[in-house]
Amino acid sequence: MKPRNHRFFDNWARKLGMKPVCRVVAEGGDILVADSGAKLFESERLFYRTGFAIERPGDKKPLWLASTEETDALDPEMCSRSERGAQEYRVNEALAYARKQLAKTVNVGLYDDDGTNRIH
Repeated sequence: MKPRNHRFFDNWARKLGMKPVCRVVAEGGDILVADSGAKLFESERLFYRTGFAIERPGDKKPLWLASTEETDALDPEMCSRSERGAQEYRVNEALAYARKQLAKTVNVGLYDDDGTNRIH
């Protein structure tokens, strides 16, 4: 098996103001999570951004599925936690959602058994 190249994920995260936080090896693919870690400010709005990408192994190159979530920095769930606690909460939420999405793609048989990522 070829070593994984996470440049896509790193570049995607950086463009959205996030930094990679963790990688989880899961059945059917790897889940990579990124988080802003600090409050972002755009259009008079203060928020955190958390995202994940699912890497499905393939013959020539991996297939990526990616998603982001923005959480209002003034959300009571965020204000009641330390910065580190708030980040852990966001990362755990993103990871749980990513696991559900990965399971859905595997369960519906979206990919060939040989791992070539051809859609049925």
